[in-house]
Amino acid sequence: MAYSSFSKTDFKFGFLCYPSGQLEIKSIIYKNGINEVENTILVLGIPFKKDSIIDTKRLLIGELNDIEIKTGLPNPALAFMRRF
Repeated sequence: MAYSSFSKTDFKFGFLCYPSGQLEIKSIIYKNGINEVENTILVLGIPFKKDSIIDTKRLLIGELNDIEIKTGLPNPALAFMRRF
């Protein structure tokens, strides 16, 4: 995120994942005060339980779909996720 905050390109997204007791996601928009560049960081809490894999996958696919719609760009990560 630090390096990408200096380049002026549209639609910057990052995922930050951490172990959590429950599946959760929060969106943070960070704006560089020097050059007004914005980054969207999706903070994702993922439980380390086998029975949460399907819900986690659905949540990630939904977020990637939303990014694809917002940017109008195809998302190669989404094609990767659909294989599982």
